[in-house]
Amino acid sequence: MRWKYFFMRWPFWALLRWVNSGKPDWWIAFGAVAGIGLLNKWTFGLFGAALVVALALTPHRRVFRESRFLLAGALAIALVLPHVLWQAHHEWPMAEFSRNARAYKMAGFSPLEFLTSQILIMGPVTLPLWLAGLAYLLASKAMERYRFLAYLFLALLAAHLLSGGKSYYLAPAYTVLFAAGAILIERTPRTAPWKIILRTAAPVVVMAGGLIVAPIAFPVLSPEGYARYAAAIGIEPPRDEKQELGTLPQIFADRFGWENQVAAVARVFRGLPPEEQMQAVIFTRNYGEAGAIDFWGPRYGLPRAISTHNSYWLWGPRGATGETVIVLGATRDKLEGLFASVVEGARHIAVRDAGGNRSSRLRLPRIENCRGRILGGEQALHLSSKLPAEFFSSAPPTGRDGKGPCDS
Repeated sequence: MRWKYFFMRWPFWALLRWVNSGKPDWWIAFGAVAGIGLLNKWTFGLFGAALVVALALTPHRRVFRESRFLLAGALAIALVLPHVLWQAHHEWPMAEFSRNARAYKMAGFSPLEFLTSQILIMGPVTLPLWLAGLAYLLASKAMERYRFLAYLFLALLAAHLLSGGKSYYLAPAYTVLFAAGAILIERTPRTAPWKIILRTAAPVVVMAGGLIVAPIAFPVLSPEGYARYAAAIGIEPPRDEKQELGTLPQIFADRFGWENQVAAVARVFRGLPPEEQMQAVIFTRNYGEAGAIDFWGPRYGLPRAISTHNSYWLWGPRGATGETVIVLGATRDKLEGLFASVVEGARHIAVRDAGGNRSSRLRLPRIENCRGRILGGEQALHLSSKLPAEFFSSAPPTGRDGKGPCDS
């Protein structure tokens, strides 16, 4: 996500250089950054669409006829084209990922909740500054040539509202509004008696507000300290995803418990007979769990993990046969309808910390003697990807309905 912020700021820089210099060559720089940004995040395409709308609403629309503008679009398309072709060849997995994220993962916001979250994310004390900057861009004759930046921000805001994006996706776009607000303060007539007060108070208030919310944004407190501090200033963790949360927000809570989880898996693995350990595979429901297995697993003598989540789907079975599978996080009732034999290997619920967060939560059933049976389990396990019959190299082929010989 940090790369998205990085790449979204550079197009603003290129646009400002173009406006200030009047040189159309800056569109080439914009096209290059836009193409790389699209490779980093598909939602960067919203920026391009919003920019076209913003330019069309101002006299800058004449740029649509300039060769450098068209060349910038061609350059961006050329950079992202290999990725688009790969997506098309593999039946658009990113589109499927996005659909499933909206359906099963992202909490979603009402328009009012999204707008309120923008104030909280940027900091309530900064609201007057960036709101003044937006108004200045929209209404001031002196800012007429930069007005398209205000339209760009509003178009991006509307796009994220309609697409159901996460609340922080719009954060990089506030850069120009802060800058415009600062320019407004600087351009206040020197004879105004309150200008000195405003020029002094504005940075002091913004910096003080930043210091107040810094422990919420950066991991500078212990979990216990964070819980007390957040309660004292009345801030609750954001609900960007559909999951149970304690007092810690997800970005902090996800820093805890991974090695404990891997250790619990290792105890189950070591409890298998040696011949089953040789063929066992660890199946997880998401890349976080799989990544933890792959990172700490060698320390505990574990095989690599497999998963159908994100890029793990592409990496396939990693040589596993599916004869013996350790599954993280699935319940017995769901697995018994999918496998010939299910044995619960461990039930690990970590003690809650002071913030009310469980350092890890998982159940570890051991599944035996149903080669390839996991192929039919993606729906019951809330896994969205369609596993091909060849996912397990030695699995018997399945029919078009995805059922194998162990399916009822």
